[in-house]
Amino acid sequence: GHFTVPTAVAVVPPAPVRRPAVEGGFDFFGTKKGAPPAALEAVQNEDLADVVGQEALALHKAEAESQYRPADAGTHAVGQVIDLTAHDETEQIDVQNLRSAAS
Repeated sequence: GHFTVPTAVAVVPPAPVRRPAVEGGFDFFGTKKGAPPAALEAVQNEDLADVVGQEALALHKAEAESQYRPADAGTHAVGQVIDLTAHDETEQIDVQNLRSAAS
């Protein structure tokens, strides 16, 4: 047998599914009124301390709160080498085992 096939078939594409727009709370440009300045400063200081360390943040606060004046250009040490080995918190890893496992 022969099957009867229609000569013209209209294919309608499916309608796009509309998703509701996601409205997040992130304020990229800081135009919305949010947390009070004291709370915002506390969060910023905590983030800054994570990056530069508690000691550097304390020094920064002390300089900002007092009548801090930067030293004259002539008093800056030029060419001075400061050994920061004592402050290095880098975790030492035994790479010999890793190298032998990779070969």
